[in-house]
Amino acid sequence: MEGSTPMKNIIIAIPDVKFAEDLKKRLELKGLKTIEIIVVLDHLLSTIEQKTQQSTSIFGIIISSSLAKNIHGKRLELLSDTMLTIRERYSEIQFIFLSDETDGHPLLAELISFGIYNIFTRNSSRNLNTNEFVDLLQKPKVFSDVKHLREINTDIQWRNRPAGALDGARSININLTGGGDSKETTAATKEPVVIEKERIIERERIIEKPVVQIVEKVKEIKVPPKLVVIGSAYSGAGSTFITMAISRILHYIGINNAVVEHPAADSVLYSLLFGDSKCPKDYKFLSEQVQQNGVLVNRSTEWVDGNSSWYPAPPEGLKHINEWTSDSTLKLLYHVKEPIVLLDVSHRWSEPSIKDICLGADELFFIVDPLMPVRFYRKETKQNTDILFEVRNMGKAANIIANRDVNVPNRKEWLGSLPLTPISVVPELPYSSVISSIWGGKMIADDEELQDELIYALYGVLKRIVPPNYPLSHLKKRRRAGLIGKLFGGSGG
Repeated sequence: MEGSTPMKNIIIAIPDVKFAEDLKKRLELKGLKTIEIIVVLDHLLSTIEQKTQQSTSIFGIIISSSLAKNIHGKRLELLSDTMLTIRERYSEIQFIFLSDETDGHPLLAELISFGIYNIFTRNSSRNLNTNEFVDLLQKPKVFSDVKHLREINTDIQWRNRPAGALDGARSININLTGGGDSKETTAATKEPVVIEKERIIERERIIEKPVVQIVEKVKEIKVPPKLVVIGSAYSGAGSTFITMAISRILHYIGINNAVVEHPAADSVLYSLLFGDSKCPKDYKFLSEQVQQNGVLVNRSTEWVDGNSSWYPAPPEGLKHINEWTSDSTLKLLYHVKEPIVLLDVSHRWSEPSIKDICLGADELFFIVDPLMPVRFYRKETKQNTDILFEVRNMGKAANIIANRDVNVPNRKEWLGSLPLTPISVVPELPYSSVISSIWGGKMIADDEELQDELIYALYGVLKRIVPPNYPLSHLKKRRRAGLIGKLFGGSGG
């Protein structure tokens, strides 16, 4: 009709032609034009390529997992590869995914990692309607609506291994050249289909191609995933220092970990890591990618130092930080593959995007220092302390770490004034050693003169983070009478 709004183009990828045709008619009444009905999975990619070459825009795809069926059974892994390929090439296309699989299937977890949230499973008891399809294509579900689908049923075989072995990140790139249908193998194609898959499972790395498979394994005690939130009771108490110290101790004892600086926190991690000289070339800040794209499609160069991975916020701060939500934080954390994730929130506990995350954390640590009695009655400190007890009352593991312990006459009075007995007491480090480390271009926690003291001081924290069967007892015995040992008779968990 002349002057009316152009209809938006969609593709229906459902093998039930009668159902697809009926859906097509109803969607057209809602302003959506079905330009193609796909009934075979192998035709989906080539159709999208063809429409793109004809300059035909595609607004959305309604797809059923039954599309993966053929005479040999269901090819769900190929379906997942196909969906990721579309996401990589045409990130603007919206999806509605109708799954014959129930909650807990690894296919659904992979789709969420691709940023596809409009997922309906057989567990859904309600009937869907056309209006809901139209609304979801315009305004998709958010991560928090479907995060429960990341919980995988480990009895389901997936990608030639039990589903439970899929912890961690994986990236797939399927490069197709020319038109024509996509194939599952390269043998019958003139232009080969190159499938590269990378999965990182704790410290197991697999590079898989159609013909060659290279597997490298490092045997170690299994480290279950754990989110640890660390923040200061007030500005300047030292949450970033404690976070980095814990990370480097975990590095030292052989546990992969990640330090993630929350974008709402004070942006200091980049400079403390000597980012101007040590940041990898072409490094992209994860928080910026999440904010700009809503999903991490291609993992950028990673910033890794031994068993520690660094995810600082941009040094100048994240643009449009007021648009950062709890859902953004969940997406940020979902893309971090290391089993132990240390989230540094600075003193911003009351930020909504941080407070909500605390309820899903495994451990929370509040950092205080000897200035606590002076700063206790500040509005910010009282608010943060209220959050500490609020999460504790909800059954969460929340503890205090006393930082910058100094051997003064009022030391016992200070420690006794804290809202909770600290789980660890970290001594004030000698200023000369701190300056020496900085000018030497290394982190304080990597200083051999100080490392043993930090391990001793944070022993109580480590016991809560690492698996119960991990051999930690020998660490405490390593403590020697170093610089701090000469100043203090003893401190720590």
